[in-house]
Amino acid sequence: GENSLDATTSTVRASAFGYDALTDMVAGGYDNSAFGYRAGANITTGDYNTGIGYESLFTQTTGSGNTGLGYKSLYSNSSGDNNTGIGNRAGYYLTGSGNTVIGHYALYDSNITGSYNTVLGAYAGGHGGNSNVLIGYYAGWGNEDSNKLFISSGRNYTGSSAEYGTSTTLADY
Repeated sequence: GENSLDATTSTVRASAFGYDALTDMVAGGYDNSAFGYRAGANITTGDYNTGIGYESLFTQTTGSGNTGLGYKSLYSNSSGDNNTGIGNRAGYYLTGSGNTVIGHYALYDSNITGSYNTVLGAYAGGHGGNSNVLIGYYAGWGNEDSNKLFISSGRNYTGSSAEYGTSTTLADY
Protein backbone atom coordinates (compact mmCIF):
# COMPACT_ATOMS: atom_id res chain seq x y z
CA GLY A 1 0.00 0.00 0.00
CA GLU A 2 0.95 3.61 -0.31
CA ASN A 3 3.73 4.68 2.10
CA SER A 4 4.26 1.12 3.36
CA LEU A 5 7.84 0.67 4.57
CA ASP A 6 8.41 4.27 3.46
CA ALA A 7 11.31 5.06 5.85
CA THR A 8 13.01 1.67 5.56
CA THR A 9 16.75 1.70 5.03
CA SER A 10 17.96 -1.70 6.22
CA THR A 11 15.03 -3.61 7.70
CA VAL A 12 15.28 -7.37 7.48
CA ARG A 13 12.38 -9.59 6.35
CA ALA A 14 9.57 -7.04 6.75
CA SER A 15 6.14 -7.47 5.16
CA ALA A 16 3.61 -4.67 4.88
CA PHE A 17 0.31 -4.28 3.10
CA GLY A 18 -1.95 -1.27 3.57
CA TYR A 19 -1.66 2.50 3.64
CA ASP A 20 1.18 3.56 6.01
CA ALA A 21 1.78 0.00 7.23
CA LEU A 22 5.24 -0.11 8.87
CA THR A 23 5.87 3.35 7.45
CA ASP A 24 8.36 4.42 10.17
CA MET A 25 10.45 1.23 10.12
CA VAL A 26 14.06 2.39 9.83
CA ALA A 27 17.40 0.62 10.31
CA GLY A 28 16.99 -2.55 12.31
CA GLY A 29 13.71 -4.16 13.07
CA TYR A 30 13.71 -7.82 12.13
CA ASP A 31 10.80 -9.96 10.95
CA ASN A 32 7.92 -7.49 11.35
CA SER A 33 4.64 -7.90 9.49
CA ALA A 34 1.78 -5.43 9.24
CA PHE A 35 -1.42 -5.80 7.24
CA GLY A 36 -4.06 -3.08 7.29
CA TYR A 37 -4.45 0.67 7.25
CA ARG A 38 -1.60 2.15 9.39
CA ALA A 39 -0.89 -1.20 11.06
CA GLY A 40 2.43 -0.96 12.88
CA ALA A 41 2.90 2.49 11.37
CA ASN A 42 5.19 3.74 14.14
CA ILE A 43 7.40 0.69 14.68
CA THR A 44 10.96 1.89 14.29
CA THR A 45 13.29 -0.80 15.65
CA GLY A 46 11.08 -3.43 17.31
CA ASP A 47 11.47 -7.05 16.20
CA TYR A 48 9.10 -9.99 15.59
CA ASN A 49 5.85 -7.97 15.69
CA THR A 50 2.72 -8.83 13.74
CA GLY A 51 -0.15 -6.37 13.36
CA ILE A 52 -3.23 -7.35 11.39
CA GLY A 53 -6.13 -4.91 11.23
CA TYR A 54 -6.84 -1.21 10.99
CA GLU A 55 -4.21 0.58 13.17
CA SER A 56 -3.24 -2.61 14.98
CA LEU A 57 0.02 -1.98 16.93
CA PHE A 58 -0.27 1.63 15.80
CA THR A 59 1.77 3.25 18.61
CA GLN A 60 4.32 0.44 18.89
CA THR A 61 7.85 1.76 18.35
CA THR A 62 10.52 -0.40 20.00
CA GLY A 63 8.69 -3.33 21.58
CA SER A 64 9.25 -6.85 20.30
CA GLY A 65 7.30 -10.08 20.03
CA ASN A 66 3.83 -8.50 19.95
CA THR A 67 0.85 -9.80 17.99
CA GLY A 68 -2.22 -7.65 17.42
CA LEU A 69 -5.13 -9.11 15.48
CA GLY A 70 -8.20 -6.91 15.13
CA TYR A 71 -9.28 -3.32 14.70
CA LYS A 72 -6.93 -1.13 16.81
CA SER A 73 -5.69 -4.11 18.83
CA LEU A 74 -2.74 -3.23 21.13
CA TYR A 75 -3.08 0.29 19.76
CA SER A 76 -1.23 2.19 22.54
CA ASN A 77 1.47 -0.33 23.40
CA SER A 78 4.59 1.63 22.44
CA SER A 79 7.39 -0.40 24.01
CA GLY A 80 5.89 -3.46 25.73
CA ASP A 81 7.12 -6.89 24.71
CA ASN A 82 5.47 -10.26 24.12
CA ASN A 83 1.82 -9.19 24.19
CA THR A 84 -0.99 -10.83 22.26
CA GLY A 85 -4.21 -8.91 21.59
CA ILE A 86 -7.00 -10.54 19.59
CA GLY A 87 -10.29 -8.74 19.03
CA ASN A 88 -11.74 -5.33 18.31
CA ARG A 89 -9.67 -2.88 20.41
CA ALA A 90 -8.25 -5.71 22.54
CA GLY A 91 -5.59 -4.21 24.82
CA TYR A 92 -6.17 -0.76 23.35
CA TYR A 93 -4.48 1.23 26.17
CA LEU A 94 -2.19 -1.55 27.37
CA THR A 95 1.48 -0.63 27.79
CA GLY A 96 2.79 -3.55 29.86
CA SER A 97 4.47 -6.77 28.74
CA GLY A 98 3.63 -10.46 28.64
CA ASN A 99 -0.16 -10.06 28.43
CA THR A 100 -2.61 -12.27 26.55
CA VAL A 101 -5.84 -10.41 25.75
CA ILE A 102 -8.67 -12.02 23.78
CA GLY A 103 -12.09 -10.47 23.28
CA HIS A 104 -14.04 -7.48 22.02
CA TYR A 105 -12.82 -4.46 24.07
CA ALA A 106 -10.93 -6.79 26.44
CA LEU A 107 -8.49 -4.81 28.59
CA TYR A 108 -9.69 -1.66 26.83
CA ASP A 109 -9.45 1.68 28.60
CA SER A 110 -8.45 -0.02 31.77
CA ASN A 111 -5.18 -1.84 32.45
CA ILE A 112 -2.56 0.67 31.40
CA THR A 113 0.72 -0.71 32.74
CA GLY A 114 -0.11 -4.21 33.96
CA SER A 115 1.97 -7.19 32.89
CA TYR A 116 1.55 -10.97 32.74
CA ASN A 117 -2.26 -10.85 32.71
CA THR A 118 -4.44 -13.38 30.92
CA VAL A 119 -7.77 -11.91 29.80
CA LEU A 120 -10.51 -13.79 27.96
CA GLY A 121 -13.92 -12.24 27.35
CA ALA A 122 -15.67 -9.19 25.99
CA TYR A 123 -15.01 -6.13 28.17
CA ALA A 124 -12.96 -8.22 30.60
CA GLY A 125 -10.11 -6.40 32.30
CA GLY A 126 -9.13 -4.40 35.32
CA HIS A 127 -7.73 -0.96 35.96
CA GLY A 128 -4.31 -2.21 36.99
CA GLY A 129 -2.43 -5.08 38.50
CA ASN A 130 -0.16 -7.84 37.34
CA SER A 131 -0.46 -11.60 36.97
CA ASN A 132 -4.28 -11.67 36.93
CA VAL A 133 -6.53 -14.19 35.19
CA LEU A 134 -9.84 -12.70 34.00
CA ILE A 135 -12.37 -14.96 32.29
CA GLY A 136 -15.83 -13.97 31.07
CA TYR A 137 -17.94 -10.99 30.16
CA TYR A 138 -16.79 -7.94 32.20
CA ALA A 139 -14.65 -10.18 34.44
CA GLY A 140 -12.57 -8.13 36.87
CA TRP A 141 -13.55 -4.80 35.31
CA GLY A 142 -12.95 -2.77 38.51
CA ASN A 143 -9.92 -4.73 39.71
CA GLU A 144 -6.73 -2.86 40.62
CA ASP A 145 -5.00 -5.69 42.51
CA SER A 146 -2.48 -8.29 41.40
CA ASN A 147 -2.55 -12.10 41.51
CA LYS A 148 -6.35 -12.39 41.23
CA LEU A 149 -8.63 -14.81 39.41
CA PHE A 150 -11.97 -13.48 38.16
CA ILE A 151 -14.65 -15.61 36.54
CA SER A 152 -17.79 -13.81 35.42
CA SER A 153 -20.89 -14.55 33.37
CA GLY A 154 -22.25 -11.03 33.32
CA ARG A 155 -22.03 -7.47 34.52
CA ASN A 156 -22.93 -6.84 38.15
CA TYR A 157 -22.92 -3.42 39.77
CA THR A 158 -22.00 -2.90 43.42
CA GLY A 159 -21.50 0.83 43.85
CA SER A 160 -19.15 3.12 42.02
CA SER A 161 -16.03 0.95 42.35
CA ALA A 162 -17.50 -2.34 41.24
CA GLU A 163 -15.46 -5.48 40.79
CA TYR A 164 -17.18 -7.80 38.39
CA GLY A 165 -17.17 -11.54 38.89
CA THR A 166 -15.89 -13.74 41.65
CA SER A 167 -12.41 -12.96 42.90
CA THR A 168 -9.88 -15.44 44.23
CA THR A 169 -6.34 -14.54 45.25
CA LEU A 170 -3.79 -16.71 43.49
CA ALA A 171 -0.99 -18.21 45.52
CA ASP A 172 2.55 -17.14 44.77
CA TYR A 173 4.58 -19.96 43.30
